[in-house]
Amino acid sequence: MNIIVEPPPHFQRVYVCLDACKKGCLASCRPIIRVDRCHLKGPFSGQLLAAVGVDANDNTYLIAYPAVELETKDTWSYFLELLIDDLGPTSDHGTEQSI
Repeated sequence: MNIIVEPPPHFQRVYVCLDACKKGCLASCRPIIRVDRCHLKGPFSGQLLAAVGVDANDNTYLIAYPAVELETKDTWSYFLELLIDDLGPTSDHGTEQSI
């Protein structure tokens, strides 16, 4: 989990990637990750970004999600960099090497 606040303490963004979701995705999902976003409504506005995988039964599998202040290049970079750090390099997943 990664939380960023601005001084004085104002919530800016939070990133959540549960270990069980990460391990489940790496073990059983196809090697394609989908990302999307939606608006948060209510007293705390912002955007909810999400990364999901697809398993063998074509079901979506939540991998990680951040709540961010705005949808900008900076917030997408923040999200995708943390996601790559959690899942590891793409060269380690789903590739077969010839002998």
